[in-house]
Amino acid sequence: MAEWLSARGHQIRVITAPPYYPAWRVLPPYRAVRYQKEWLGKVPVWRCPLWVPAQKSGWRRILHLASFAASSLPLLLAQMIWRPDVIMAFEPTLMCAPAVIAMGSITKIKTWLNVKDLEMDAAFDLNLLPKGPVRKFAAAWERWILRRFMRISTISASMQSRLEQKSNRSVLLLPDWTDVEAIHPLSAKRMEFRNAMGIDNNAFVVLYSGNIGEKQGVEIIARAAQRLAPAPGIMFLICGAGAGLPAFARSVRGLKNVILRDLVPAKEFNLLLNLADLHLLPQKAQAAELVMPSKLLNILAAGGMVVATANSTSEVGRVVQAAGGLVVASEDDAALASAIQIIAEWPLQRRNEIRNLARSHAERYFSRDAILGQYERKLHELIQ
Repeated sequence: MAEWLSARGHQIRVITAPPYYPAWRVLPPYRAVRYQKEWLGKVPVWRCPLWVPAQKSGWRRILHLASFAASSLPLLLAQMIWRPDVIMAFEPTLMCAPAVIAMGSITKIKTWLNVKDLEMDAAFDLNLLPKGPVRKFAAAWERWILRRFMRISTISASMQSRLEQKSNRSVLLLPDWTDVEAIHPLSAKRMEFRNAMGIDNNAFVVLYSGNIGEKQGVEIIARAAQRLAPAPGIMFLICGAGAGLPAFARSVRGLKNVILRDLVPAKEFNLLLNLADLHLLPQKAQAAELVMPSKLLNILAAGGMVVATANSTSEVGRVVQAAGGLVVASEDDAALASAIQIIAEWPLQRRNEIRNLARSHAERYFSRDAILGQYERKLHELIQ
């Protein structure tokens, strides 16, 4: 987003953390304990010190987010000299929001909160934090913040509705996007990449790629793989990292229809998406309305067919079904296994029709230039 706006002639500065997700550790050349500056094209990016806990819990996550809020504050205050027209804060993490609100109030700089994840609701609904008085205090603090930004946007209609209820004000719907030029259907090299992953050319490949953590509910994939172990030709490829990876690896140990791999480099991402015959998008029921996985848009851009575990009326469910995919109940591994087997038996022509529909849906509704063009127009409106 920053590079796109910069290419359009805007001056953009970014204050963020060193990359650590989904592995939950900062890898070289980045350091968790010092400030670093780099350039993405013409965009200066400051990386702030960050505490990344080895063991995850609700309270450790709060300290983790608070460490970034504290370390980023001096850099934020330094921008008062530059005097930007707009400061855009992202949730996660809401802990940076009070400083942005204060700076906007003092300097009259416009403030925008861009909500990518309802982190408060997720923390309590997934039992990462205790309910009761703690939740009441957190809800009151969240309402206070939401009412003080000049503009709020979010990425899904369900999150938009929740935010409007919390704040009693209008919230912009600006979905996430995908680069439909960088991510696209491939036929060449597809089989070569399969072979590099140790997969037979004739296998029906079911792919999950991404974080293995609390919200994803990937344990359902392990149970579905166990059910489909006798089914000939169906192979599960899991490319991931995250806090839940060790437990997931134990749950699929001994299953010959499951291959575990690390996340692939960015240059191989389009190849990875294209080698799959079917993509899995698991979500826990409690998280279905709280997040909108951006990976879904990349899957559609690659012409991928999707089975999601979600409520059919949720935002994820609606997008998946509109793009020709299937939705089964969250945590129903029997239904998931059945859906996989049914699709594996579909004729190739039907599968290709759904792939074309998925690609068309991504181009029509989630292309980068169209959505970032909306951001640019709304930025101009806010400034004026």
